[in-house]
Amino acid sequence: MIKLVIADDEKLIREVLHTCIDWEQLGIQVSAVCKDGQEALQAIEAHKPDLVLTDIKMPVISGLELVEYFSKRREYTIEFLLLTAYEEFDFAMAAIKNHVHHYLVKPLKEELIIREVKKAVQDVEQRKAQKARMGEGGMDTRLYSECVRKVMDYVEQNYQDPELSLKQIADKQFFMNVDYLGRRFQEETGQRFNHYLTEIRISKAKYLLRHTNDSIHEIAGKIGYGNNPKYFGILFRKATGCTPLHYRQKKQKN
Repeated sequence: MIKLVIADDEKLIREVLHTCIDWEQLGIQVSAVCKDGQEALQAIEAHKPDLVLTDIKMPVISGLELVEYFSKRREYTIEFLLLTAYEEFDFAMAAIKNHVHHYLVKPLKEELIIREVKKAVQDVEQRKAQKARMGEGGMDTRLYSECVRKVMDYVEQNYQDPELSLKQIADKQFFMNVDYLGRRFQEETGQRFNHYLTEIRISKAKYLLRHTNDSIHEIAGKIGYGNNPKYFGILFRKATGCTPLHYRQKKQKN
C-alpha cells in the first residue's frame, strides 16, 4: 500500500485532508498528519512514505525546504504534492526546479485532490519500477541510469533555454557522444529526448495557463519557445487537442 504523510499548519485543512478523502479506497495509508515542517521531516524519516502532501508555507521548516532536503537523499523515493495559493506562484516555480510536478491550489476541491493524488501515485510506481530496473542491471547500467537522471535534472533546470538540446547537454555537460546518449536515453525512458523535452515544456505551460494571467506569448517565452510562440501553439494543440487559450478558458470554467 502507498504510504502518505500530510503536513499543514492549519488544523482545519489537516483534518479535511485526513478525514474527507477515502484514502484506503485509493490504496493509500496515511502514516502521519503533521502540524509543521519539523514534524513532517521526522515523520518522513520514520515512515519513509511514497507521497508527501504538504503546504508550502509552514513554521520551523517550509514545504519547499522539505522538498529540497529529501530530493538530495537517494534512499527516498517520494512524490511531493504542494498546497499553494495563487499569490504563492513564485514559491511554486522554485519547487519546479526541485522536480515537483504536483500542485493543489487553495481552496481545495475533493475531486481535484483525488485526481492529482492518482497522478502522483502513478509517478511513484514508475520511479520504483525504474529503480528496480537499475538494481537488476549491474554496475554499468546503474552508472548509465545515473547519467540519464542527470540529463533529466538538467532539463528540469534549463527547459526555459530555447537552445536546449541533447547535443548541447552531451557536449557541454557530459562530454559524451550525442548519438550514444540519445540511444541510451530512449532505451531507459522509452522515448526520444526531443519528445521528453516537449512533454516537460507542455506540462510547465499547462501550469502557467492554469495559475497565472501571463499572456500566451509570455508563457511561450518562459518555457523555451520565446523565439517561436506560433510553434508553441502548434505543439500544445498536438499534445492536448486544444489551443493554449482554449485550455485556459476550460480550466477557468472548471
